[in-house]
Amino acid sequence: MIKQYISRNYLSIPKPVLKQLASPRNLVIEPIAGCNVTCSACPQDQLKRPYGLMTLDHFKRIIDEVNPTSVGLYFMGEPFLNPDIFKMIAYASKRDIKTVINTNGSTLIRDYQLIAESGLTKIAVSVDGYTQETFEAYRHGINSKEVWRGLKLLTMMEAGPHIQVRTLAFESTMKEIALIKQKLKRMNITDHRIIEPIITGWGGKVNADLGVLGDSGRVKNTRPKVCPSLYRLAVTWDGEVLPCCNDVHGENSFGNIYRDSFDHIMWDGSMWKRKAKRQFNICANCYEGED
Repeated sequence: MIKQYISRNYLSIPKPVLKQLASPRNLVIEPIAGCNVTCSACPQDQLKRPYGLMTLDHFKRIIDEVNPTSVGLYFMGEPFLNPDIFKMIAYASKRDIKTVINTNGSTLIRDYQLIAESGLTKIAVSVDGYTQETFEAYRHGINSKEVWRGLKLLTMMEAGPHIQVRTLAFESTMKEIALIKQKLKRMNITDHRIIEPIITGWGGKVNADLGVLGDSGRVKNTRPKVCPSLYRLAVTWDGEVLPCCNDVHGENSFGNIYRDSFDHIMWDGSMWKRKAKRQFNICANCYEGED
């Protein structure tokens, strides 16, 4: 209701009030643009912007200036490939900022203890198959046994983040879904999401759209009436502030947080107003659904 009110009445809302109502609470911060796996529908291997790593100093600057309530440490790359990722998690955690990582799971077997001790709030691991053949049908260059083993080791730690497993609902993975569920049950992982594999607004790769999935427990992608990312922004490894993480190529940057203040980027231009009205080119194909 608040989102709808703001999006319809932003012109009449005084700026100080608007800043209180609509300031971003969630940031997606990109630790790295680059990955060790190539996925069929992901444009990471053909980005129209530079590849690189975010430095720890730059991460701290973003956190200190924006002061979000939660941070997603992911975007166009595998987060655990950044050597400072655990320092980033620790820096945010000390400020009581929730931290979330989406990972392909390839480094779990190496990093499970560091992950468990890092203070990370939540880790979402992609498991798109029970067998190596099914895994590699979508995620080329990954070892399924290492992903499963790393996941198991993480669950055996006394403490650690909330673990969520995500499975894209391709025909091949759905044939193995019962086996996947059984294995997760043995690991005491109860948070398992089966997701419709539609990649929207990402140029260069063909969407894998199975249509709206109606079964209970699956995530349905439906066209939102109000921007689902109204309170969320994405920041690339090199500081570009984007309207949301569907802008994978960085075509809608409204400023660089390493050069300009966040307050100026957010409120002195047209960024927020265009977000509220869903006026970006990426909005036309958005089917992410409501938050």
